[in-house]
Amino acid sequence: MKKIIIALIPKSLMPFLKRVKLMIDEVLMVFFAKSALGAWFYYTFFSRQFDREHKAVLAGRAQYKDSLTNIGVSSALLRRNIHRLEKGLIMQPRRAIFAEDYILETVENFSESTHQGELCKNEWKWAADVLTEYFSIVGSSTITLKARELFEAVEPLSSDTNKSIPYPYAS
Repeated sequence: MKKIIIALIPKSLMPFLKRVKLMIDEVLMVFFAKSALGAWFYYTFFSRQFDREHKAVLAGRAQYKDSLTNIGVSSALLRRNIHRLEKGLIMQPRRAIFAEDYILETVENFSESTHQGELCKNEWKWAADVLTEYFSIVGSSTITLKARELFEAVEPLSSDTNKSIPYPYAS
């Protein structure tokens, strides 16, 4: 349809129509940029510029959600939460109890990845070492005790003595 309309318009009129389109777009852009709802309306009805980005973000979110149950050789959730634990471990002063809002989720994911048996051995060892260190220093609460119990129920994969845990900064 668009090609038919373009074929019917005289070529000499095209530069003028492009300028008019740009002017209208600039007015719409300024008007709709004033609010989130306006921006949504503009990009829904007047511009398709970010369609690929919208699709890519949704595909990434769907892939992340799938990775929570189908862990494979790497777990984004486990890596993220282990990094968070490492940060808590090296904080000065360190809280007696920390990470309560995500430790149970982390240990559940660690346990599931162990049972599935596909997680990369280096990633598994790193997570196991950081969790072991966490449980050796964290104080007791209902959540940390439950997470510790679940963690201790996981069969160890190796007995490598080289620890993959954060070390204090030496100046």
